[in-house]
Amino acid sequence: MSGSLPAAAVVELLGVSARYSWDGPWVLRDVDVRVAACSLVRLRGPNGSGKSTLLRLLAGATLPTRGRRTTARALAVGYAPDHLAPPPPFSASDFLRHHARLRGCSRSDGEIRVRALADRLAATGLLSERLHALSSGSLRKVVLIQALLGNPRLLVLDEPFNGLDRAAQDELVEILDERRAAGAAIVLSDHRAIDAPIADVTWQLDGRPSASGSRCA
Repeated sequence: MSGSLPAAAVVELLGVSARYSWDGPWVLRDVDVRVAACSLVRLRGPNGSGKSTLLRLLAGATLPTRGRRTTARALAVGYAPDHLAPPPPFSASDFLRHHARLRGCSRSDGEIRVRALADRLAATGLLSERLHALSSGSLRKVVLIQALLGNPRLLVLDEPFNGLDRAAQDELVEILDERRAAGAAIVLSDHRAIDAPIADVTWQLDGRPSASGSRCA
């Protein structure tokens, strides 16, 4: 739902709890978090701690069992899940062209944006390939391009560096730094030990996020 948020806020979860069946275990309980524009939030936590669920809630891909999600008005979200399973039987270019249209891009503008992002992530050669035939790292690049199309104000990325070669990881860091500087809010999970990109705040997750670091004003 859209609603009244502080000027710098993009998305907020208040009193949010989540589980996947009416009698199943709680994955997250009593979560209160807010993400500001021009900030990068990094999620850390062991497997099963609820990182992917929290990302889906922030992106609006999953509804909370309890509590509410509030967003800035007309919020455009780019979401890259950890897995795209099963991959649809399209070529990468058809898949990305479709998502460019969903983001309001004209055909020509969509082609330009797809090509520019594919060039930066060394994915141009993947565009003619069928998604189901791609390796996990190649599919990751396509899913990331999909999330980045249309310059969304909120980027939610689940383990975006998984399966990427080092050059593509470095390029993605640059892209995210550019998007953050342009005003986007970014939330990502990242299990790697290195600290790039530099986060404004880190949420350590184990059923409920606890924050460390400072938020971007």
